[in-house]
Amino acid sequence: IVGVMAQRLLRNICPDCKEPISYPEDVLAKVGLTPDPGLVFYRGRGCTKCSETGYRGRTGVMEILVINDAIHTLIRERADSRQIKQAAVAAGMTTLMDDALAKALFGQTTVEEVLRVAYE
Repeated sequence: IVGVMAQRLLRNICPDCKEPISYPEDVLAKVGLTPDPGLVFYRGRGCTKCSETGYRGRTGVMEILVINDAIHTLIRERADSRQIKQAAVAAGMTTLMDDALAKALFGQTTVEEVLRVAYE
């Protein structure tokens, strides 16, 4: 095995009814963020083009685990999944949560979608 990939689909915010929103501190804490006036998040208000859902279309979020020597050793030693994930992140792996959160920070999706799809 050279690598393993996980993927999920996130709903995109409808571009026709997109508006800024602020989240309470406890919601931001769930995704590993602290309140910052420079952070701007968005949501879809709901319109006829998105059938009043606030979302239109989907995009993928992915995590690719490349099996390097350290990961291979952990697998051979039957390490638990947390140890393998920690080693992969230390080697530069972007997790599903990281990829999803980046899409929320770029205004492509909502924090609610991040929590629905990638929250562990």
